[in-house]
Amino acid sequence: MSIGILGYGKLGKALRNYLEKSGEEVLVFSDREKERRREGNTDFSPSTSLLDEKLPLDALFLAHGSFGTYKEEALLLSQKYDLISAFDIHCELPSLQTQIHESAKQYKTTSILGVGWDPGLLSLARIMTQATFPELSPKTAWGEGVSEGHSFVIRQIVGVEDAIQYTVPDGEWHHRVCYVVCKESERARIRAEILNMREYFVKEHTEVHFISKAEFDNKHSGNAFHRGKVSASLPDGSAGMSFEVSMKCNPDFTARTMCAYLPALLRLKKEGKYGAYGPLDIPFSYLFSDAQKYW
Repeated sequence: MSIGILGYGKLGKALRNYLEKSGEEVLVFSDREKERRREGNTDFSPSTSLLDEKLPLDALFLAHGSFGTYKEEALLLSQKYDLISAFDIHCELPSLQTQIHESAKQYKTTSILGVGWDPGLLSLARIMTQATFPELSPKTAWGEGVSEGHSFVIRQIVGVEDAIQYTVPDGEWHHRVCYVVCKESERARIRAEILNMREYFVKEHTEVHFISKAEFDNKHSGNAFHRGKVSASLPDGSAGMSFEVSMKCNPDFTARTMCAYLPALLRLKKEGKYGAYGPLDIPFSYLFSDAQKYW
């Protein structure tokens, strides 16, 4: 198969490594990789080439951040390609799915959205937990760990040289602890921009710490661990259930969950099921051919 990856940050690199080990031909499209070249089993091309013409891709993984023009780009790409996306802004996923669903049906393409680990695996856990305990509200706890999505949006702020955001659980709430490298003269503006980022830090308990590049590289560079858990239990303790994921490398784990849905994408396409689907819409049996043995 010929598999495309749009974006070559941490997630894009993790996807490339995973897909290459599976023997797939990989094409990376990125503004970071301006010139066409080839490394191993991977070709590199500018991201603009995806829209210049329709390329013969069996699937296109979206590996650029959910912030900014992601939704508009995904809608355009759904007119030409079959997509797999780990878009992670929970409240905006339903409207994005609706938009892409209509576009994909018109152009006879198929997209699978929201298949990281959250949204994604934990979404499935929330549904099963809620169905089993309808009188309860499932609790989702993230961390302690690095939020790649939140770290990414901070790094997009003008003047930020580097940044990382740790999610720390605290009872019913979560702390967002940010470490940012920037010029001292820019700190007040950047702090205000972080605290007022809708869907990321507004209404969150957020701490912003400014540190030197040397301290950042020494203490935070390379950190990518994370964990998440969905749980519910009856007040008397007579029954309960939980689902937990943990990882040393958030991008590597997210790449695995996205690739798990590649067989489902191909099957939906083969069956002529055009449109946009999420993990809640796809039977588990679509994830691999011998699923029946796990009864």
